Amino acid sequence: MKTSHVARALVCVLVLAVPSVGLSDSVKSYLSGYADSEASYIVTGILKADGEFADHYRAGAQFLVDGISAASTKAETDGSTGATSRREDSMGYVGGFSAGNERTDLFSKTPNFDSRRVELSAYAGADIKESSVTAGVIVSDEPLYKSQTVYATFLQYFALRNTTLSATYFHNFDRIDTDDEQVTERYDYPKRKNVDGYILSLTQILSRRTIGQLTATYSDYTGALADPIREVRQHQSGGDVVAIPERLPNRRMRYAGSARIIQYLWPGSSLHAGYRYYQDDWDIRSSTYEGEWFQYLGRHVLFGFHGRYYTQTASDMLAFDVTPEDDLYSASPVMEEFQSQLVGGRLQFFDRQTLAPNFLLSGGFKLDYYTQSDREGVPDGFEAVLGSANILAEF
Repeated sequence: MKTSHVARALVCVLVLAVPSVGLSDSVKSYLSGYADSEASYIVTGILKADGEFADHYRAGAQFLVDGISAASTKAETDGSTGATSRREDSMGYVGGFSAGNERTDLFSKTPNFDSRRVELSAYAGADIKESSVTAGVIVSDEPLYKSQTVYATFLQYFALRNTTLSATYFHNFDRIDTDDEQVTERYDYPKRKNVDGYILSLTQILSRRTIGQLTATYSDYTGALADPIREVRQHQSGGDVVAIPERLPNRRMRYAGSARIIQYLWPGSSLHAGYRYYQDDWDIRSSTYEGEWFQYLGRHVLFGFHGRYYTQTASDMLAFDVTPEDDLYSASPVMEEFQSQLVGGRLQFFDRQTLAPNFLLSGGFKLDYYTQSDREGVPDGFEAVLGSANILAEF
């Protein structure tokens, strides 16, 4: 991405943010923390302002910072294959998996926050009778990944607002880089990646107790779709085995459809259930089943119990071991056939303007248990305890 393009995107953010700063109806400050038993940590901070003006118009802006730690163990050697890597610190780290089997405990390692994400976003919109139009821009910066997104959404109400139809288009101007000089020189990094996406959603009030929603999405990825860090083992004619970057097509078309229902049960309680089907032209098919039960435990406390089951097929480009004659290959963990399960609960606490007028404070925590089936590179599967906490101040 050229500097001029980034500058124009930042100007758009500032221009769209001006109305919300000057005429803000609400300001929200959000802080959350995440940790799991595999010694990964994420700390996220968000500052958001929204405003309405001239009866029909609205605008807002948001600033987000993620501090991301990936402290998973990387083995120094891979004795089972004898593979040698292009980088000393990734020997045995093929396909994104560690060759070691060392288990870790929550907070057992020192976080390493070399990775971070900074994101600026802004939007402007108008509400006219039974229609709504919103347009926005998102600028995201990570050490090896830059993204600029523009989007527009049209929403239409029908039947006394019992039916809602929305359509969204978005486009990403992304750039992928690498800090490996050998990869940069041989494979000509940084590289561009563009995404065009469409989302169509229908929400229907089915009864006084039930709401249903259908959503269809399509996205078209073009450009650099391979990860410059992820590797496969290449067996050369002389018998040597070396680690090389994955190679993938320069286009990927992805389709998904989902259905969701929200059912009122009794005062303070509701059930949410959903199903999502996904497929793409890389031969991956997946199904996701999820549900959550909510129950208010008094006026200020909300309890939720949730679960999710996911299953997918393998891509026909999946390969851990290749030869120089092979064309396309990847050892990405998300290209393998696998199943995963997640179950957990959450508690959310609300203070409804008792501390100060026009001030809302909420916070909570969530605890989940997550497992994945066995896969190549992870013969014992994967399991982790996931914990997160958050606090939100709105004024």
